[in-house]
Amino acid sequence: MEPQVLATDGNLVLLRIVVSPDKDIIGGDDLYVYRLAGDDGPSLTRLPRPPGGIIFNSNQVGILSYWSTGLSLQDEFHMVAALCNDKDWFAIGRERFILHAYNSKLNTWTATKVSVEDQHFQKYQDQGYFVHQNTRVLAVGGEDATIAFVDLWQGILLCHLAHVEDKPWLSYVPLPGTPSGSPLCDDACLTLDIALVNGHFKFVRHQLQWTNNCPTCTCCSHDIEDGWTAAIWTRPVSASSLLDDSWQLVCDMESSGMDVKSCPDFELLPKLVANTEPFQLLDISHPTLISHSDDGTVCCFMVKINRGDAKAWVIAVDTVNNTLQGVAEFDATRYTRTAFSYLHTRISKYLNNRAPGNSA
Repeated sequence: MEPQVLATDGNLVLLRIVVSPDKDIIGGDDLYVYRLAGDDGPSLTRLPRPPGGIIFNSNQVGILSYWSTGLSLQDEFHMVAALCNDKDWFAIGRERFILHAYNSKLNTWTATKVSVEDQHFQKYQDQGYFVHQNTRVLAVGGEDATIAFVDLWQGILLCHLAHVEDKPWLSYVPLPGTPSGSPLCDDACLTLDIALVNGHFKFVRHQLQWTNNCPTCTCCSHDIEDGWTAAIWTRPVSASSLLDDSWQLVCDMESSGMDVKSCPDFELLPKLVANTEPFQLLDISHPTLISHSDDGTVCCFMVKINRGDAKAWVIAVDTVNNTLQGVAEFDATRYTRTAFSYLHTRISKYLNNRAPGNSA
């Protein structure tokens, strides 16, 4: 199997690499940390396997480069963390999570039962159950080495890895807006995304629009795609109240009003019928916030003629000004069922693109 990028933070990449005969894929499953830059150049380190042979899904695990005031560069280290459901069904209420954490300084894994803070559990529990199905992991950082386990349908669980030995509590932050899909039958990444930008969580909800007025004929008996809407909220990570109203709506855009003429790359997109509105009859999905933009309001979307197509395009949209910024072809051969296909990362700032022998 080819290597799989699970998460990134700073100049670190967490990889899953399987080296094993086909009949024993699980037995050869290992995690590696690739460091792009450092005093000794790039490095690739295989992590010890977690106790019990547990294998983490890509939506459960993240990596965090840890720094603290007073630490020298030589003392910096990283942590890998995964949040899993507690297999003890008697603990399916508040204390239903197991935090698996790897510390590069100690080169060991720990497994700790963690619970949602009492106040948050009482407010957000549903008949004694706390609903959280992890779909994304974000490295927040800071003095407490905070990591965010995100259920894009529901909310964020914040965990302070610096206090893992003290059995840390999980703080809960509900996400804003009303879901347009179903956690039971839809992939969250088709309509939702979250990123960390300049000390703020940025969250986007995207929704296709539909019409029964087909521009190609008058005999259609089914609805067709008629553009999309996207709303973006922001919230400071440091907001200590964790109240619902800490989220602020930044923009609520509709593709029908988008300025596409200022982007010459717009011509790369298919136009199925002349004189139709931009993006009409096209399938738009997979919103992905650009984490290195200044305000976090540039968002990419995947465009297809039909959701099962092997050919796709990725567009970049300034959602505040409702302006198309760019279009690029995307080979979706391996992702014919539109699903998680790419992730946002700042790793490019650590890449050395200089040609060999060029010291400029």
